[in-house]
Amino acid sequence: MRIVVIGGGPAAASAIEAIRSIDHKSEIVLISDEKIAPITPVFLPEVAVGAVGADKLLFRDPAFLARHRVTPILGVKARRVDTRAKTVEIEGGEEIAYDVLLVAVGSRPLVPRVEGVNLDGVTTLHRPRDAIKIRELIPGVRRAAVIGAGAIGVEVAVAMHRAGLDVSLIELQEHVLPLVLDPELGAVVERYLEDLGIKLLLGRPVTEICGEEGRVRSVRAGDVELGCELVVLATGVRPNTDVVDRTAVSISSGILVDERMATTAKDVYAAGDVTEPIDFLGNRAVTPTLPNAIAQGRIAGLNIAGREARSPGSIRSNIIKGLDVPVVSIGYTAAMLKGRRFDEEIFKKGSVVKKAIYIGGRLVGFESVGSYSALKISGVLQQLMLKGVELKSKERELILKGSITAIRSIPFLSLL
Repeated sequence: MRIVVIGGGPAAASAIEAIRSIDHKSEIVLISDEKIAPITPVFLPEVAVGAVGADKLLFRDPAFLARHRVTPILGVKARRVDTRAKTVEIEGGEEIAYDVLLVAVGSRPLVPRVEGVNLDGVTTLHRPRDAIKIRELIPGVRRAAVIGAGAIGVEVAVAMHRAGLDVSLIELQEHVLPLVLDPELGAVVERYLEDLGIKLLLGRPVTEICGEEGRVRSVRAGDVELGCELVVLATGVRPNTDVVDRTAVSISSGILVDERMATTAKDVYAAGDVTEPIDFLGNRAVTPTLPNAIAQGRIAGLNIAGREARSPGSIRSNIIKGLDVPVVSIGYTAAMLKGRRFDEEIFKKGSVVKKAIYIGGRLVGFESVGSYSALKISGVLQQLMLKGVELKSKERELILKGSITAIRSIPFLSLL
């Protein structure tokens, strides 16, 4: 059997590991338009500013593909899948036949439709080539603007500030990390960023990126114009579904997959940021996070190899790195639950703020800024959400206020 994997990220690597844990005979071919594989986006900001080497972009060691007996086709884009003929057409016109296909091509950056996005010095930070481009530009940069204050925007703004640049962070919404934190916790992060010396412009649309002789010179956001020599676009991503457009694979925002990561096309699976799976509350949701990519890749790989495996539902899990204060967000925020009845419980002590969100007695969301214990119990909290455990008032109090030791003392939690 020939298994073809399109994509070279964490979902692809996780799938390959799962396949080889069972199937030691089938041929595996990996197609990726990156020149190295498997890769991870985790350290892109640090690589971009030269804080770590490009080797940190490898998700597994350099011998991973050889050790798992994978035939690599690297630096070549998969152009089109034919689900009837069961082939993948790559750049140059060659067609690669498959018996089973895994689509794990990830996402692509959303680029705002404003004048000046094509100027030299304007870039996204989504792939290794973006990080290397920024690293080459930085020696000639004094001022940088980051457009978009989501997870990647905050991380790259902090990384560039630590590299000695004068950094401005611009966000259309009224608070930072709008898809990760609700406003009261976002405000805590904002104070930290401002204390570092990062200039925040919130609730302001970018209207123009201005240039001179083809190079960026400033950004206009509302009535403010900021001088800069580098602009990083961190304005979101969308599933990169082009390779399966106009095939038997059903697509909404992302590729629709079932609990086995199977698509609507025979012998075609999908995993990672390209998918729109069923989440832990039974809703379809694009969930572009590293933990989901790894989990979905494993489930897809096991099923491809013939072992039944089902997802308990995707779950959003974000840990913002690079800050001196831990930031954790799991499951739903209150903003995501508009139109639904839910309860909130908030804990504040000094610089620590936590929020737990419940539907009935079930934990469906948790946010924390400044708490290291929240980092330690994040895995337990995810399991609580996935299993739909009903929590009593004392248990809810321990989760929000208690130490990790106290939380683990709850009998049913120790079984998770």
